Formats: sequence, C-alpha cells, structure tokens
Amino acid sequence: MNNYIIAKQVLIDNDTQVYLLNIEDNIKYINKSIIPQIQIEEISRYKFKNDSDKRLLARSFLFEYLKEKYNISNFDLGFNEYKKPFLQLTPSINFSFSYAKNYVLIGISKRNIGIDIEYINVKFDINEIAQEIMCKRELDWFNSCKNTSLKRIYFFQLFSAKESIIKAFGMGLHFDVKNVNTLDESRYTFNKTRFQYQELGIWLDEYSLSVCFEID
Repeated sequence: MNNYIIAKQVLIDNDTQVYLLNIEDNIKYINKSIIPQIQIEEISRYKFKNDSDKRLLARSFLFEYLKEKYNISNFDLGFNEYKKPFLQLTPSINFSFSYAKNYVLIGISKRNIGIDIEYINVKFDINEIAQEIMCKRELDWFNSCKNTSLKRIYFFQLFSAKESIIKAFGMGLHFDVKNVNTLDESRYTFNKTRFQYQELGIWLDEYSLSVCFEID
C-alpha cells in the first residue's frame, strides 16, 4: 500500500480490522487515481476543504487496502435503503467510515461492521441530548453520576457505541437508539444476525472510538 501513517490499528480477526488516520499526516498520500471520478465529483461539493480531504483519504485508504488484500479493482458504490454504501460488484466486503475533527476511522470486514469516532467536546450540552439517546438504565446511571468529567466521557463513549451499533445493523439513524442498552450488554441481535460491540478506548484523551461487528 501507499505510505499511510496509521495512528492506531485494531485487529479483530484476519478479516476484520479498524484503522485510525490523522488527516494532516496523510493528506499527501491520498491517491485520487483509485477513486471513481463520480465519487471525486461528489466529494468536491463539500463546502469546506477539510471535509473533502477526510473523505478522499478514507476512500483512498480503503480502496488501496482492498486492491492489495482482495485484488478488487472496481470501487463503484451502491446504497441500501438506509443510504449505507456498499461495493456494487463485491457486496461481501463491508466497510464503515467515521470522522471527527482531524481524524478518520475506517472499519473493514467480510462481515457487517460499524465504527464510530467522537470528539469529546467539553462545550457540548450533554444533558439535553442524553434524554434523546439513552434507555432508562443508561439515563439513570448518567443522572446519578456526580463526577462531571466521568459523566462527559461516559456520554461520548455511549454516543460512539450506539453509532457503531446502528451502523453495523445497516440502518443508521433510522434505528431508535433508545432500544439499545450499552451499559449492561455488548452483544445484540438484529434481523436474526448477532453482533458484538467493542469499545476501542479513548484516543489522546479527546476521542472515543467504537466498533460493532457481526459474529457467528
């Protein structure tokens, strides 16, 4: 592959991996020639250059990885009914992207996968949003926590967890996240498919990383 600088790599198994890349460290390695022109044109419509750069980096890395590991050369995308992208000619290969400030998180698997990275924003009003995304058990713990710092970290870890889970389900925001309990459970069943959630930790004390993937 290209000379990408990988900030963090998590190997779930031989066919399921997660990569964290810093945009500034890798912008010079973006290979536009491997990205279909229609995708480049779509990405170029983003208002801010940083938004375009992170998406170009995600696809450049993903496509080069797939070309090297699986000898895939066609990267035309299709979308399911909930707008989740997939490779039209190789739907058995799954991927997931997530972006936060200067980082992009990329998940790749032969099974359904969802990943998420969240910036732990100290200015964000977590109390209002908590009621919109937490089930009763999670909200009870959240409201009982007296440590402000711990409470904020918990919120973003929970937010990241739920994002990765509903991405793995393939529904994204079309799924009511209040139906997911991340405090007591790490395995879930959706449409008769079982999933495993895994916390990937806090990166640089500023980002929460999560992954959810299909299990046998």
